[in-house]
Amino acid sequence: MLDLSKITIKNFKYFESLGSTNDVVLDMAKAGAEEYSCCFAEEQTKGRGRLQRVWQTYPYKSLAFSFVIYDFQEVIPLVLCCSLHTVLKNKFQSNVVIKWPNDIYFDECKLSGILVESYPVETNKRAYIVGIGLNVFAECDKLDMVGFLEDTTKVEISREELLNNLFEQIKQDIDKLQKNGFGQFKDYFMQNCLYLNQQIDVNLHNKVESGEFVGINDSGYLILKQKEVILNIPAGQIVQKK
Repeated sequence: MLDLSKITIKNFKYFESLGSTNDVVLDMAKAGAEEYSCCFAEEQTKGRGRLQRVWQTYPYKSLAFSFVIYDFQEVIPLVLCCSLHTVLKNKFQSNVVIKWPNDIYFDECKLSGILVESYPVETNKRAYIVGIGLNVFAECDKLDMVGFLEDTTKVEISREELLNNLFEQIKQDIDKLQKNGFGQFKDYFMQNCLYLNQQIDVNLHNKVESGEFVGINDSGYLILKQKEVILNIPAGQIVQKK
């Protein structure tokens, strides 16, 4: 169980089990919650990820939390990836990588994912609910392609310290984005990005595009170089070509 006395996040709600932390934070936003109000759950029975996927939470061995922001830019999911990567690399010497658009991987296994959902909460005002899941301690019955932070580091892990560090880094980075723009994060993202300069397939909603992953643009779109054209892809799922 999380030691709440060690949590430094303001407006923080903790649950041992619930449906979805995103849903709770949406209710908080509709009630007028301030920015960065946060909900954490040990277990989510209806946790969700991108592309209508289910996000599985390992009770007492993971981080599953959501928070609200009101000033949104489309590159924020990529900035949040940089935030997670920064903490995991600098605080835990973890050799993780970023997978476009918003996942953290280690050795072809997914450690963390980010989901952002947008909802109207007042006239001319929207809330952006950010959900983050991070697998920390390994389960005995590991699933294929699922990674855990403890397998990537020799540093002792405190979930409370990890959560505090992540949240503070996220707030700092969103503030930097708003003041200075996406440029520094774009460079960091590409320096630590999986499959850069490699041949990949990108699964879109109704087709697959193939080519060389040569970078991301100022909007965070994946730049795919093909024989005749350059594609700028706003969303999709990367699969490395064998």
